[in-house]
Amino acid sequence: MERLVPEQVIRFEVHGDLPPKKDGASSMWLKDLEVQRVVKLRLAATQAFGQTPPLTKNIGLRLSVHLPQNSRAAGDLDNFVTGVCDALQAAAPRTPWANHTTSSDPRFAAVRPDLVIGMIDDCEVVEITAKKIVGHAGEPWYEVVLTGEGAVLGQGPWFH
Repeated sequence: MERLVPEQVIRFEVHGDLPPKKDGASSMWLKDLEVQRVVKLRLAATQAFGQTPPLTKNIGLRLSVHLPQNSRAAGDLDNFVTGVCDALQAAAPRTPWANHTTSSDPRFAAVRPDLVIGMIDDCEVVEITAKKIVGHAGEPWYEVVLTGEGAVLGQGPWFH
């Protein structure tokens, strides 16, 4: 029987950008702009999680996106939710980075696509709350709040 850490609450913000967007069937890791957004999200999540293990069960996601104005170019809320979920788990094996300098930069080794950052599998997300807050002055930013149970520290392939 798997031992779980009781419910965790992890909160982080990313300023100066929108969340990564998953739109269509192609990988976010193959789109330069989305790679930059994924890396920012994964860096913030890595810092927020610290030594807390990734979430494994009964995961809740709350996403608040703050925008100066709403537009089609900014993105659809459902694409942001999917992008955040996909960015917090490991990508499919052998997923390449989009010819992005980040892929060879040792400062970003902890956010490689093959590593789990916040959740083992987004199929375990059981609750989602998402909203756009329009009218914010300045650069866009977003907040992610994750809740759920995690595996016992040190008992997974996600630790290095």
